[in-house]
Amino acid sequence: MAENDLIGERIKRVRESRKISVEDLAERAGLNPDLVRGLETN
Repeated sequence: MAENDLIGERIKRVRESRKISVEDLAERAGLNPDLVRGLETN
């Protein structure tokens, strides 16, 4: 598994454990929600 895949999985796991939506995480990080979704799934 590529390192980027592991990072995306970790982002999603931590985000979900803290009950933060993709939209909230994106806003806090100054990113587009679609980018966050892409990181988590690719």
